[in-house]
Amino acid sequence: VPHIRDTGTMQSVLQSKVSASSSAVFVHADVTGAYMNDSIISTHGIAPAYFPPSIPIYSGHFHKPHTIVKPEAAPGVSIRYVGSPYETTLSEAGQKKALLVLDSSHNWECIDESALSLGKKHWRVKSIEELLDLQVMNSSNMNDSISGPVELVSAGDRVVISVHQEDLEDLRRKA
Repeated sequence: VPHIRDTGTMQSVLQSKVSASSSAVFVHADVTGAYMNDSIISTHGIAPAYFPPSIPIYSGHFHKPHTIVKPEAAPGVSIRYVGSPYETTLSEAGQKKALLVLDSSHNWECIDESALSLGKKHWRVKSIEELLDLQVMNSSNMNDSISGPVELVSAGDRVVISVHQEDLEDLRRKA
């Protein structure tokens, strides 16, 4: 189901006989209770109760991968936002992106999630110490000497630092 701005029309489509008899629903929708990003929850859009129960529902629209389950308001409804395949804005900094593999012969069940690391990353740091802890990828450290899960800042990544005024003044005095 493509994105439909008119809420009434989208509700009619989701409650139609075609939707109710489908083995899964793939939709591009703003659903109330969905995370628009890590800190903002949608209060507009389509209520989960309008979606057919007991079938897989996969949605796009918001870039944060997550699942909405509201058993008290919409029994049997579970809406999974697949998320974007890469970070597009700072509001997606640190989100884990993945490619979902669905099996149509098993009721569109998600049988695998392959982690994705595509495109430029966005980094938000809150202190000078955090900034200094970021590892920068360059010709001297792009080898097998790095062990363990290390996140590296690459050319083209966006790093945003927010520091308290006092910390910035201390840093200037030390320089």
